[in-house]
Amino acid sequence: MKTLLLIAVSTLLIALPSHAQDKPGLRNLSPEGLALAGFDPVGYFPAGGAAALEGSAKFESKLGTARYRFASAEHKAWFDAEPARYEPAYGGFDAAKVAAGERKPTDPKQFRWMGSRLFVFADPALAAGFDPKLTASADEAWLKLSGEKPRGLASDDARVGVKWNLGKSQLAIEGFDPVSYFPEGGSSPKSGDAKIDALFEGARYRFASEAHRVWFLAEPARYRPKYGGWCAYAMADGDDVEVDPKSFLIENGRLLLFYKGFLADTRAKWLAKAGDLAPRADAAWAKHSVAK
Repeated sequence: MKTLLLIAVSTLLIALPSHAQDKPGLRNLSPEGLALAGFDPVGYFPAGGAAALEGSAKFESKLGTARYRFASAEHKAWFDAEPARYEPAYGGFDAAKVAAGERKPTDPKQFRWMGSRLFVFADPALAAGFDPKLTASADEAWLKLSGEKPRGLASDDARVGVKWNLGKSQLAIEGFDPVSYFPEGGSSPKSGDAKIDALFEGARYRFASEAHRVWFLAEPARYRPKYGGWCAYAMADGDDVEVDPKSFLIENGRLLLFYKGFLADTRAKWLAKAGDLAPRADAAWAKHSVAK
């Protein structure tokens, strides 16, 4: 197969977005530089408890001009691994007001978690009245205000008219727990329990714990593998190639799986030129995903 015969010739360093050049006024910070008034950004998410938790000065991370505090060392570690996932949208300003082209400070206890993104608001009325359809206009307004693209967006794969890499009984990832690949799941693939499963859009997933099942159902767009569970490296050439479920990467919040066997270690090849391969794989998968 042509995909497996390609040889990588360069090395690419992939870095997380830097906030070192944050412009003044683009983060809703306390006089001490605290984001979310010191509340734990991870706590708002399903895996963090889905609640506004006060952070501790013992667990703190600095990101550009902002200081984030956490309720536990575990939450700090998750944030440090994926800061773009946990940061509040629009610099922590009121999402409803940003949609109107304004920046307004917020009450960190007034929040909504939608589509894997954290939105905070100034008061309960603004939080309750925020229509999810406004996120598109808020994203556009924030881009004009700040020059920043939206953060905290999870990439999803529509299953319309496309063949996914599934085994018997429509089992995904050969029964491995999709949450286990991510920092909050331990960052290490674990076999799922046949007694703890979920059928989602025609694919059956297994989980190592009931908590992982709950987290998955709250955020399937985050946890299910990219490119239908096929080898990411092969998808750059539009090929559907089986994977070794223990060969993976979490890249820009996406779970990528790879073929590893006698012919090649495609994870290593991907790492050598991911900057070129990722856009090609995205484009190829989009063609796969077009409804027939």
